[in-house]
This record gives sequence, C-alpha cells and structure tokens, in this order.
Amino acid sequence: MGMLNIYLFDQIQIGAVMINNKNEVLASVEDGFRPGAKTVLEALESAISASNPLAIIRSKITINDGKTLIVCGNKYDLSEYSSVKFVSFGKAALNMALALDKAVNLDGGIIVTHADIQANDKAKFICKNIRFYQGKHPVPSEKSVVAAKAIFEFSQACKQGELLFILISGGGSAICCLPAAGLALFDKASITKDLNHAGATIRELNCVRKHLSGFKGGRLVEKFRGKASITLVLSDVEGNDLDVIASGPTVPDPTTYLDANNILIKYGLWEESNPCCKHIMKGLGGMFAETPKAKSPNNDIYILADNMTPVQAAIKELNKSGITDIAVEKLKGNAVDAGKNLRLLLENHSAVVAGGETTVKVTGCGVGGRNQELVLGSLLLNSAGKTKFVAASIGTDGVDGTSKFAGGLVTSNMICQKIKVRLALENNDSSAFLESNSLAIMTGPSGTNLNDVCIFLRIK
Repeated sequence: MGMLNIYLFDQIQIGAVMINNKNEVLASVEDGFRPGAKTVLEALESAISASNPLAIIRSKITINDGKTLIVCGNKYDLSEYSSVKFVSFGKAALNMALALDKAVNLDGGIIVTHADIQANDKAKFICKNIRFYQGKHPVPSEKSVVAAKAIFEFSQACKQGELLFILISGGGSAICCLPAAGLALFDKASITKDLNHAGATIRELNCVRKHLSGFKGGRLVEKFRGKASITLVLSDVEGNDLDVIASGPTVPDPTTYLDANNILIKYGLWEESNPCCKHIMKGLGGMFAETPKAKSPNNDIYILADNMTPVQAAIKELNKSGITDIAVEKLKGNAVDAGKNLRLLLENHSAVVAGGETTVKVTGCGVGGRNQELVLGSLLLNSAGKTKFVAASIGTDGVDGTSKFAGGLVTSNMICQKIKVRLALENNDSSAFLESNSLAIMTGPSGTNLNDVCIFLRIK
C-alpha cells in the first residue's frame, strides 16, 4: 500500500451551506422582528456549517510521522495493511468519503447517497476505483437494494490483511436496504412508511427495520468477522446509540423480534396476513436467527460528531451577538407540543436552543415536516403574543419531511393567524402556510445529517 497522503486536507474547500432565501425571509418579517430574525438565521447557518463532514473529519483524523493515522486519539499504522478500502452510505456519504480520500491513500470503495452524484463530484476524488450508487430516502427503492447488495458483496470480498473503513451517517437505513430472505421490498417499504406516519420514534422504526433486514442490526459485519475494519459515524440519534444510527449495520443489536412485534402492536400495524408480521412471528418462533448480539472483533467504532456539534455552533454564534442567557434543550416528542414547550421555556431566558428530533403523526394530505410543524405549534398558545419572539427550526440535512424546505421561521405577531395555523397543522400542510408567508427556509441538501436545530429568541 502507498504512503499516506499528508497534505491534501488543506486543499479541501469547506464552504458553509447557506440559507438560499435568507433575504426573502427577512424581507417578510416585520421591522421590529427583523434584527432578531437575522441573528437567528445566521446562527442556523453556523450550525449547518459546523455539521460539514469535511470539517468534522479533518478535526478528528490527523497524520503523525507520515505513516500513522490517528483517529480520535487512537493510532493505526496503515503500513501494516496490504490495502485500505471503504464503503460509505447515508446522507453524508459523499462528503465523508471525500474527506477520508484526502487523508488516506485509498485502494477502492463504494459510495451510496440519496442524491444523484454529478461528474464534478466524482472528479474531486483522488482514488478513481470508486463505485457510486444512489439510494432513496425516507422510503427505500430498488436502487437502495442494489446499493446494499453491492456494499455487502464488496465487504465480503475484503481479505485478511486489508483494512475496511465503514462510513455511516443518518438516512442509511433507507438509502441502503436489503430485505430479509423471503420479504419483498414493497412490504418492507410499506411498513416503514406506516410507522413513520404513525409517529414512531427512530428507535422503534429501526428496531422493526433491523428484524426485516439482511443488512442492518450488525449483519453487515457478521460474516466479516475477524477482518479489520474501522467504522466512522456521524450520529443523528439522541444518545448516540450505535445500534440505532442507520439501524446499526456494524454493531450488536440489543433489540429482539419480540420488541419489533410489540412496536407493530403499539401502533396498530400488526396484521396476521402482513408479510412483515409473518416474518417477525417466524423469528419469534426461532425459524430465523436473531440479529447478532456480540461485537465483531477487530471492528473499531468512532462517533465523530452528533447533534451537539451544530447546537454548540449555534450557541457560539448567538454569544457573538451578546446573547448569553440561553437554555439548551433536547427536541423530542410531538413536534407541535415541542414548539409550545420551547415557547413557554423562553419566558425565563433570552434564548432557547434545542437539538434532536421530534415526531409527526400524519393524518392530513398536505406537505410539510417536523421542523415546520414545530415553529407553527409555538403560535398556538394564547400567551404567544405577550412575549415577542422569533422562532426558527431546520433539519441539518436541508430537507424537512415531505417538503423541499429545510424548515421554517415564525414571529410572535403571527398569533393573529392562529386559525390558519391550526388548519395547516390539521392537514399536515405546514409548508403551504409558511411558503405563502415567505417564511419557509430553503437550503437544499447539505450533504450531512446531524438532526434538527431549533432557536427561539426573545425580542426586546
């Protein structure tokens, strides 16, 4: 294997993904709220910038003496390996792979992301022995299956003495999907969609996915046992549970077929005739092996960043504006309820910064997402007009739910539109309402995914 490349990190262009329609949004905000809205949007841009995998990997992977790779303080002598390969999948797959390619002389790999990879993206790589695939998110497609099979076969083909980097980011559960033997993709995709619409948490959703998969829940490295691998993770899961991030393809799975069965019952989705339910019942009966429960040897795993990375960046940006009385919260539960709770918390602070992921129960036929529903929810309190505020929430991946937007912004004077807000939420049509007020936030896909960031700022 060739020597490590020790100089190209400095040539990486780490540009922030900006809010494309920031000026339009600010122009739609009343004069008295505009300075606060500008402060909030700039803090959100800092959050997205800090989530950039290029910047993250550059800060976590360093080179010592021209041959030793240091990952999060742990040393690897890459001259001990005959070759170094990689697989990368998830919303940040492209940028994670690009950053690794600038640090290490790679001998080949596979990249799977949810967006089409253009020719100019491919040209950025030093290693030319890379195959590119496009999966689909949030509901997997046949392309997701093709990609998962390619990664599975590529990993299996690695030999003793080779090192495989496995780069994982949020969205990987759908972007790479390999239904268990006997299951059709349609069946698995349908149950995934139903769980999403029912408001299942990411842990519940991925528990079911793992027990319908031939790829997730540790199965990717199950037959790779004994060979050397390093898993690098960008976490989009609160608590950084490795078995939940992208459904944990390289780690032991603590959940069981019984857990998956109970989740389907909880959300009223258990049907005796449903192929997925039949599969889980057969697993309960011992006809299918449980997901691996023991760690694969020689598989080191590192979480490089999580939701606190963008949250802390947003706080730092607010501090620059002299805002220091900031409450820090976790986003969880129903999106509308979270919006109300954060609004109430603002009564005792100058600002609230929250990170994580809420849920939405889909009962309407509109277009929207959890971030947009959250900010609209903050307007449903009768007391919302008493404290002047600006609230904005975005997904760091640049896509919120079924919409083309990253999130949205509201101001407390919009309480006068409460009836329209309520109707929009009842139809899960938050995007239409915000777009009609020019307050939907547009960034486009950011090439990363570290959950959501929400900011409430009190206006004096």
